[in-house]
Amino acid sequence: MKKTIKNITIILISTCLVLFFIELSLRLVGLGNPIIYEKNLLFGYQPKSNQKVKRFNNSMITINNENFRINNLDSKGENKIYFFGDSVTYGGSYIDDKNIFSSKTCALLNKETIKFSCLNAGVNAYGLENILSRYNYVFNKDKNSNYIILLIPGSFKRNFIQINSLPYFTNNISNNYFRASLELIMYALDRFRNNIRFKKVDHKGNSLSLEFKEKILSDLILLKDAQIKNKKLRILISLSNPKNQDNYRESLENFILLKSKKINLDLINIQSKINDQKNIFHDVIHLNENGHHQYAEILSNLINTYEK
Repeated sequence: MKKTIKNITIILISTCLVLFFIELSLRLVGLGNPIIYEKNLLFGYQPKSNQKVKRFNNSMITINNENFRINNLDSKGENKIYFFGDSVTYGGSYIDDKNIFSSKTCALLNKETIKFSCLNAGVNAYGLENILSRYNYVFNKDKNSNYIILLIPGSFKRNFIQINSLPYFTNNISNNYFRASLELIMYALDRFRNNIRFKKVDHKGNSLSLEFKEKILSDLILLKDAQIKNKKLRILISLSNPKNQDNYRESLENFILLKSKKINLDLINIQSKINDQKNIFHDVIHLNENGHHQYAEILSNLINTYEK
């Protein structure tokens, strides 16, 4: 009996130690303090206000009292620039506040006489409907500031995205002893659930469906309407990494650019302004620090041109 109790005790202690070291390792990687989101009836969801967390690569993520990602080191100029988009604009959790292109744009602009404040309204997984809905909400409250909308080809594939369909948290898990393990498990379960429930889309060839083409054209018309109403709105598109290009992506990107030109939408292909695109990507679509820096240089020049 004593031997059995001893063996059980050893097993329990060993299990606890393994779990402890797994949890510690995951926290060192950056898991355990996910950004907390909240639902919004107007534009789906947004990061909850007043957050400051450390994530991957010791990157700080700061969300202010108005639900925008900001860099607290920026000087607070009277002239505001709002940046809208999805995870490319948001910058991800692997790049620090000060190194995302919205912050770097302000850093470059504020070397001059006119001072700016840069507010990042990019949100992970936003579709074009989310982006435009949030843009319209902010623009109706502030019609005097500069606005940047950065799209990706995937923006047109998504409809109005809701938080319920995403592996993000609206509940704070920071008080959980195994919060890093919990975050990883919840993400894995969500991926597993989706793989079972939904058929994987296999794009063969370079053909776009008629339905998808109609949606793209409808979205582009909405963007043009927004641009007509706001002369201080700049709309850009960030294309995918050329290294990962295939016939379908190329067909989609060409269709977007062609139809934009046809309806006279001033859609700026931001990569067309970069000579060397080999070292600007973190993956297929997201940017590394060099990519964020190069985008900031282009955006600051755009703002400077308008202000002058």
